[in-house]
Amino acid sequence: MSRVLITAGASGIGWAIAQAYAREGAHVHLCDTQPAPSHPNITATLCDVTNEPALNQWLDTAIATLGGVDILINNGGVSQRASANDTSMEVNRQLMEVNFFGNIALAKAVLPIFRAQKSGQYLVISSIAGKFGFHLRSIYSASKAALVGYYESLSMEEAAHGICVTIAFPGKINTPISTS
Repeated sequence: MSRVLITAGASGIGWAIAQAYAREGAHVHLCDTQPAPSHPNITATLCDVTNEPALNQWLDTAIATLGGVDILINNGGVSQRASANDTSMEVNRQLMEVNFFGNIALAKAVLPIFRAQKSGQYLVISSIAGKFGFHLRSIYSASKAALVGYYESLSMEEAAHGICVTIAFPGKINTPISTS
């Protein structure tokens, strides 16, 4: 039975993935900045991926609750809709903190666990915008492209340790991120 951790799992893609794993009998623990709907096979904690101490506390709690972790689904992210010229450096940094640094902070925290058990699966939700720039999505595209470079490298580095990486590139989906 898989033990699955999901960031930004209270709605949208994350919630759909959480429910699918729960239906298959997996033990699912998610974190989000918003409360998750109630589900008998899913536990949830309020957590912001940019707050590294809170993120590590969530990870410790989730692992204690589930007895370990087999799959980490890094789904958290925010979007932006403005030209590169009109996007402030503050917004650029905020998007990179959420979409990239918060993501890899958790990946790095889980990596020693995956290495110790000689197995593990990362599923990273990038975006089609991580492959191609999009009008009015400059920093969003950049943050999602950064994930691709990081996880492609991680995949090559950790394959010998039984660790797998999958990067998903969803196109336009009607989720709460679309309202950002």
